[in-house]
Amino acid sequence: MTETVKVYSDLGHYDVIVVGGGTSGCAAAVSAADRGMKTLIIEEAAYLGGTATGGLISMFMGFSDRESWETQSGFVGELLGRLKAENATQGMNTIYLCGKKELAVPVVPYEAEPLKRILHQMVRSHRVEVMLHTSMIQVI
Repeated sequence: MTETVKVYSDLGHYDVIVVGGGTSGCAAAVSAADRGMKTLIIEEAAYLGGTATGGLISMFMGFSDRESWETQSGFVGELLGRLKAENATQGMNTIYLCGKKELAVPVVPYEAEPLKRILHQMVRSHRVEVMLHTSMIQVI
């Protein structure tokens, strides 16, 4: 049995379509656009950032103990710089898992609402198009 599906082409052509506008989706889209690819983010929510914004995680983790704020570059460096410029973060701090000094983890706490706006500004400034309130259903 075959299925006939009408495909609407009025959306245009994209070299890269990123499904999901969380922080990693935004990073992937910016990276693709910076390499000259026409890029689109499809996001189901009304905002970008995923759990970093909508889930109110409110801190970036994953930095090694030898990294500093100043050594960040690329997408992360730009994002942290924009957060700092808008006073949405105080920079890198340390948390202690289970209260133990030997389990120190460098983190960057941030405010979620400014991050939503900053991510949207970032992807737009890198020429990424965004479709909010949009679900991916099927690839043809």
